[in-house]
Amino acid sequence: MTKLQSQPVTDLVNGDLCLSLGYSGDMTQAQRTADAAGKQVDFQYRIPSEGSAVWMDTMAIPVDAKHPECAYAFINFVMRPEHMAAISNFTGYPTSNAKARAAVDPQMRDNPDIYPSEASYARLFPARTSRNATCVRACAPGPTSRPPPRSSSRQCGGGTDIEG
Repeated sequence: MTKLQSQPVTDLVNGDLCLSLGYSGDMTQAQRTADAAGKQVDFQYRIPSEGSAVWMDTMAIPVDAKHPECAYAFINFVMRPEHMAAISNFTGYPTSNAKARAAVDPQMRDNPDIYPSEASYARLFPARTSRNATCVRACAPGPTSRPPPRSSSRQCGGGTDIEG
C-alpha cells in the first residue's frame, strides 16, 4: 500500500486508486462524478464476506445548546420521510427511516450492498470509538428525546423560522 486516503472519490475518478475502503455513498458519489466527467468506469461497493464495521450517522444536541428546541425542530424536520428520501437520493447514502425507503431511488434501494439483507447485516459489528475530552460535553448523559414542539412554526435563535 502506498497511500491511505480518507476521501477517495477524487482519486478513484482520476484513476489514482483502483481499490478503496469507503462507504456506499462515497462510491455512489464517485460513480456520479465519473459519469458527469464522461469517464468510462464502473465503481462497485461491496460488504466483505468477513464482515465490516456498521456505519451510521448521528444527530446530537450539545447539553449546553442555547436553543435546544430549535435543534429538536430541525431534527424532526430532517427525519420526515420525504426529506430523508431526498437526502438519501442526493448523497447516495442509505436512510434508516423505513417510511422513506419507498421514495429512495430503486437502484439504491434494491442494491443489497447499500441496503444489506438480514444475513449481511448480521456480519456487521459496531466500530470501536474512544471517548476523549472533546466528546465529554457533547456526550454527557441527559434526555435522549423530547416530544415534538407544540406549534407548527417557531422562531429559533437568530429569528429563523423552522417548520416543525
